[in-house]
Amino acid sequence: MVRTMKSPSFPTIALTAIALLMPTLKSAYSQTVLDGISWYRVGGGTGSSLNVSSGSLVYTPASTAATVNIVGYFNPQTIALGQTITLSLNITMSQIPNAMEAVRFGLFNSGGSQVTANSNSFDNAAFAAYQGYSTWFNPAATSSAYSIRERIATNNNAIFAGGSSNNPSLGTVSNATIGLGANIPSTWALSLTRTEAGLSLLSTVNGIELSRVDNISPYFTFDTVAVQFSANVTGAVTFNSVTVPEPSAAILGILGAGFLLMRLRRSRR
Repeated sequence: MVRTMKSPSFPTIALTAIALLMPTLKSAYSQTVLDGISWYRVGGGTGSSLNVSSGSLVYTPASTAATVNIVGYFNPQTIALGQTITLSLNITMSQIPNAMEAVRFGLFNSGGSQVTANSNSFDNAAFAAYQGYSTWFNPAATSSAYSIRERIATNNNAIFAGGSSNNPSLGTVSNATIGLGANIPSTWALSLTRTEAGLSLLSTVNGIELSRVDNISPYFTFDTVAVQFSANVTGAVTFNSVTVPEPSAAILGILGAGFLLMRLRRSRR
């Protein structure tokens, strides 16, 4: 299912209101900008760079652009039943390519295998066993594929490798129009909610929503943020803010538990 979001939905407001931890970008070392979380450039080729400028993380492609992964690590978070974890990025792209799946972002579990330095090649042995979920899309104002994918452990060193054996799709729509604007900030989010059946996923990019479920082999622990820009992205990209709240229950669930507690207390009187 894909739809244009005209106004914030109630679950989104609820999760924002009760987030326990909201790390934000701040000026620090060039790889450490998310409240102590290390960020690295993996790929982009010789001449590309990842730096902090005015409290934002800025990726600058080389004169001959190449595929790049921007990867950050945070303390492992595990989603309990009824809880949600949401990755939210506010990003400004100075150039918007019209290319299928030119942008990909997601949440992963590194299993403790993490990169520790910038590198010019977009693949890295540290990524081989990463598991998690990601959103792939064309950022232009063109009807194109928009998908949520599950990364399985395949011993592939490319974190966003294509193909059903690497990042099989949990569902794709072929006619989504994302329509980002050059030099205009946009919000990208991926929310994962643990249910009794498995995992419910909601991707929102520039107000366009896509929802899917993973009730077969869901993952619940995450410690990695990754964003990939293809070689079609030739202009600078600015990460204005990044938030990765700790898992939290929806307000409706909390209200329900409170109501039940009041009923129990009254029944004992």
